[in-house]
Amino acid sequence: MILLGLTLVKRSLNTTKHKILAGAQQMFYQNSFNGTALDTLLGEIKVSKGSFFHHFKSKDDLLFELLSFEATKLFEKLEELFVGGQNPLQSLNQFLSWRLENFQTNGRLIYKLGAEVGNQNPTIQKKIKKIYGTYLSYLIQVITQAKKAGQLQSSTPTKELANFILYGLEGGTLSVTLIENSDQYSDVVEMMKRVIRSYRNIEYENFSA
Repeated sequence: MILLGLTLVKRSLNTTKHKILAGAQQMFYQNSFNGTALDTLLGEIKVSKGSFFHHFKSKDDLLFELLSFEATKLFEKLEELFVGGQNPLQSLNQFLSWRLENFQTNGRLIYKLGAEVGNQNPTIQKKIKKIYGTYLSYLIQVITQAKKAGQLQSSTPTKELANFILYGLEGGTLSVTLIENSDQYSDVVEMMKRVIRSYRNIEYENFSA
């Protein structure tokens, strides 16, 4: 099945550019975007300003490309799980498990950067909206396929369920951050799975989703 007619091109990044992106990923996650000075970042990863400005126009430009870099990884995983699969509901279950497994590494970086910088920078805000729009489209498509396959009830509210999953997962990152209890994210994911199970057709009641 073809979900979005989307073909992801894996770009081969220049080694220095990849090094800058990887360093920014780690430092922006740990210290925030505004809390990381460009000089501090470059000193930490041992890249000169000349090399930095060869690849990026500014720190904001670096942020924009980092969001693209993170989004590409997310969409590649969605493409891997959702496109061409024979079992849409199982694919959705695998995605939820993957989000939980990656939560402690960079699973919440897009959300964190968007929450911090989105209102300060219209370009970044637009980028975040586009990422989440594509993310939502994948979820809508896989739920639609699960309904067509008879795994979910035909009355399942496709868009509402997709929004619930997306904003439940992303909103869960805020809750975990506020109470500083990362174990709570597993409860969020389990809640997503319980809600999905509530829409299954009876012949799939033993299906693990």
